[in-house]
Amino acid sequence: MAKAKKSVAKKPVAKRPAAKKAVAKKAVAKKAVAKKAAAKKAVARRPHIPEVQAPEAPIATPTTATNYIALVLDRSGSMSRIRAKVVASCNEQLASVRANAASTGQPSYASVFTFESHVDPPLFFGRAAEKLVDLESKDVRLGGATALLDGVGTAITHLKSLPGAEGPSAEHVSYLVVTITDGFENASNTYKKNFATMLADCQRTGRWSFVFMCPKAGVKTLVRFGVPAGNIMPWQPNNKGAEQLGKQVAEGLQQYYEQRASGQKATTKFFVTDVASVDRKALTEKLVDLSDQFARFAVKSSDVIRPFVESALKKNKDLSKRFGSAYQKGHAYYELTKAETVQAAKSLLIVDRSTNKIYGGDQARALLGLPIGESCKVKPGDHGDYAIFVESTSVNRRLESNTTLLYRA
Repeated sequence: MAKAKKSVAKKPVAKRPAAKKAVAKKAVAKKAVAKKAAAKKAVARRPHIPEVQAPEAPIATPTTATNYIALVLDRSGSMSRIRAKVVASCNEQLASVRANAASTGQPSYASVFTFESHVDPPLFFGRAAEKLVDLESKDVRLGGATALLDGVGTAITHLKSLPGAEGPSAEHVSYLVVTITDGFENASNTYKKNFATMLADCQRTGRWSFVFMCPKAGVKTLVRFGVPAGNIMPWQPNNKGAEQLGKQVAEGLQQYYEQRASGQKATTKFFVTDVASVDRKALTEKLVDLSDQFARFAVKSSDVIRPFVESALKKNKDLSKRFGSAYQKGHAYYELTKAETVQAAKSLLIVDRSTNKIYGGDQARALLGLPIGESCKVKPGDHGDYAIFVESTSVNRRLESNTTLLYRA
């Protein structure tokens, strides 16, 4: 009987060199495709920076105080629930630019930039103040992340292209960049690395002002970038907060134009009362000297306004004869020492500490950058040689220690 043949396992046949090359070539091609796809995806994510364009109409070389103002608006997806209110706020600011440019005679040109994950071409660039019109909700499409630094950097680059950035006419030109965001940086690429240097170089000229409205959590970061704390306004990104934005910036714009009229070229206190650098001649020409109508009382320790005034009057026969001995509501003016809301009907006084003269009238509000006929938030700032006093219509207001009270006949 024949023996069965043993099964012999076949040894794997080594791949031929040509087969190895084909596999390697396929792997390389696969990697190349993956790399190309990744690069394409990265480009898609990279914020687009629009090229600088010419202003809507030629701008003459500045020969007098001229303002270039940019509004930089966050249009990321998180703004969707408050878009209408934010657009209304922007329109209030544009109206303020138009009105202040006309009342002060300062040539002004406005631009509006929007951004999300990328920066859009400006809605308009270098438009003369008198030609400004309202934005519409459809102008501000929403979506994407927050390329905040690229948005501001783009505005700076564009504004620098306008006439008067350099040369003899530069002394007449000032720049104001107002930015509204409901979040903070998470998508910038182009200007992120050099943003702090960019701001510092602009501010070093003494002609650039940067103003931000952002959530409270972003304030410290902006200060670290070099933005003056007085130019930052924390806000709540809701409808109520958006409503307040327009008024707060409009008040700041009015003060900015008053400061420009007095010779200032930039501000570090956009959101606070600031009369430290007001020209004394402008003060005396615009306001009424009311010094002879008031008595001054030193408030050494905290006290309630009515008993304090009545006690001071009774101690001085001459004053009692002139002012009476009973406290009259609306006749007392307390010194502004902390942030508070000043009602529309209340008048303000400015006291020149160097001369002790007391100035008042509607223009006192205008000089402080506050709206006439409207209630507004007032935050003490740098008053220099001046003190600010607010009319009291209360009988039980508590006066602050080490302040002065003014009382009129």
